[in-house]
Amino acid sequence: MSLAERIRDSRRSIVEVGGHRFKIERPTPHDMQRIRAALRALSETERPLVWVDEFLGFVVDWPGMLELDLLPGGTGVEVAFDAEAFRVWVADHPDTAQGLAEAVMAAWSAYVETLEADEKKSPTGSPPDN
Repeated sequence: MSLAERIRDSRRSIVEVGGHRFKIERPTPHDMQRIRAALRALSETERPLVWVDEFLGFVVDWPGMLELDLLPGGTGVEVAFDAEAFRVWVADHPDTAQGLAEAVMAAWSAYVETLEADEKKSPTGSPPDN
């Protein structure tokens, strides 16, 4: 595993939503700036839809997902994650989409809390260089 892959992997966690397990990746500060800028340009009614859609891009795997979980009459074979298939499937499962978006936001919030705690521990009040 390359260093970049290890860094990305450190941002990832497994969550259970809608009876399925998903691997999500915490957004970076840059990602959050981009998302916030995009949301500011939208109307109040458009924001919730785009907010969920933006955060669904941080779903990177679905460990243990079976074809029959995705497709009526499918087989009991585990299927590899496919971003396009995920988007098509989750469009029919709005509660799962909302739950995943909330899980991604919770991962971001936990990250911010860690940064703030580290900043308080730092003698200069600035974030440590790790």
